[in-house]
Amino acid sequence: MSVTVDDSAEGASAWKSEPAFSSPDLAEIVEIHGNYIDENPLINHYRRTLDGQAVKITDFLTRSEFRRLGLYNDLFRRVGLDQWMTIVLPHGPLAATAVSLGRSGKDFSERDRLALDLLRPHLLQAHHNTEALTQVQQESVDMKQMMEKLDRAVVVLGKKGKVQWSTEQAGRWISEYFGPAREAGHLPEDLHRWVEHQRSVLVDQRDIPLPQHSLVRKHAGKRLLVRFVADNLEDHHLLILEEQYIGFSAESLKSSLGLTDREAEILLGIARGKTNKAIAKELYVSPLTVKTHLQRSYRKLGVESRAEALSMALLERLD
Repeated sequence: MSVTVDDSAEGASAWKSEPAFSSPDLAEIVEIHGNYIDENPLINHYRRTLDGQAVKITDFLTRSEFRRLGLYNDLFRRVGLDQWMTIVLPHGPLAATAVSLGRSGKDFSERDRLALDLLRPHLLQAHHNTEALTQVQQESVDMKQMMEKLDRAVVVLGKKGKVQWSTEQAGRWISEYFGPAREAGHLPEDLHRWVEHQRSVLVDQRDIPLPQHSLVRKHAGKRLLVRFVADNLEDHHLLILEEQYIGFSAESLKSSLGLTDREAEILLGIARGKTNKAIAKELYVSPLTVKTHLQRSYRKLGVESRAEALSMALLERLD
């Protein structure tokens, strides 16, 4: 069987065959057929009538007439075929897919023609279904790509809170802030419980719904805001996610943690990932002075290490 896709608008033609031809290969077949396309009586018939029902070579040419054509000698003879029957599946005014059966020896019978004609409407429907599905999938991809460019992420939830689809950014943020889900296609447990609570609140509100509060999850100097948007008519719900970075300043650390100016400046350097030596160079003091101020900060904060001091600063800043 051979499937030929011909798109005159794009000037393109493509072949697929089962079993595959070994010599010539498909690329060479396309080139050879293109050179002799005006000799192909089946294509000429369809172009003239737009009738896609089954036709065969012997509807138009005798076997001897066909064997005198360059199309036969340079293509069909080389692949061992001298009988050919085709149906055409149009998809647009200038494009069509031809499904063909080829063999050597005995010609196709009227029973073969009838079988191919009976198959044609099912192939047409399958082709239309495939095109529709491809379009939906492409629109979904386009929407996701558009959303990925935004500073927010989206999750679409179906029945029972199952994830229907989400942007890649949403997946990354949910994993970072909530950890992995127990099952693929589901939310992590903490987030799932919050979503179920939001849904139950909506069910209980018979009149005008109250404003929904965002879920806030904090992590490493950042926070994730999760907003629940309900669509009870379609039984679909959205999660809109937004990540916010919490800015640090020496003044904010000083006021929130009760540090001196110098202690706050040094802790700010730690928050920015700098070493004692780099902090000392920036503040025009010695590394020993930096270490001394850090020890004083540890005592004030009730911690014993840089990591604990940084964690305390983050918590105070996020609260």
